[in-house]
Amino acid sequence: MKIAPVLALLCVSLAAQPVEVADTVVISFPAEHLLLVSAESPAGRLVFRPSTDSSIHVTTIRSFRGDSEEEARAWLPAIDARTEVYGGTALALQAWLDELPGAEASFEVLVPPGRQVIGLLDSGSVEVEDIEGFVNLRVGSGTVSARKTRGGLDIDCGSGEVAARACRGTVELKVGTGSLTCTVAALEPGNRVELTGETGPALLYLPAGGPADLEVSTGAGGIEIEDLAPDYETREPTLVRARLGAGGVPVTVRVGAGTIRVVGR
Repeated sequence: MKIAPVLALLCVSLAAQPVEVADTVVISFPAEHLLLVSAESPAGRLVFRPSTDSSIHVTTIRSFRGDSEEEARAWLPAIDARTEVYGGTALALQAWLDELPGAEASFEVLVPPGRQVIGLLDSGSVEVEDIEGFVNLRVGSGTVSARKTRGGLDIDCGSGEVAARACRGTVELKVGTGSLTCTVAALEPGNRVELTGETGPALLYLPAGGPADLEVSTGAGGIEIEDLAPDYETREPTLVRARLGAGGVPVTVRVGAGTIRVVGR
């Protein structure tokens, strides 16, 4: 006799689970004259990966999470996602959610080499992998992952996690509240590496042989230098200035509060 109320509560709980409905549209563009690809969404997921041919391939995913499938399908058309070419040289992907709770718009883009990539996202996640052109990402809150970028990388995230691995060229990473992780594939003349955070830890992997002019500082926390052979100019608990190898490439790590580790590999 005691089982029925429990089953009733379970049924109510299961019935209250939100239902997500999504639709997908795939479109391709000849990339001969398109030099820039930008994707912008208030909420969702942005993905940039290399194209296997000379075209840019865009997958647009609209999704809505509602109390029922009927409600979700009814609201799905209210998500406005557009793909337009401007001036013959820029491909712009834009989404408007009209402040609908439960709505998301995501873009997955395959990009040929040599194109500049811009990603703008209020909340969600961004993934970039194996892109040769310059990458510029602006995220309000969420997670940002970049791997094997070779044309320069600039990431600014208000809060969340930023991770960049096997990156070449100039690398600039900034996070307000959250963590920073960066692996630099090579330190090359004319480039620089700059990591900045307000709070949270920062972890930087560098080629053990340099060449770099290293400056590391934290307002409150500690600094750890591992598996490197620096020539120290300043070595204090919250400030380190040193030369790695022959020096020459500026490498800066600054956080307002948190531990900083710089590790050779």
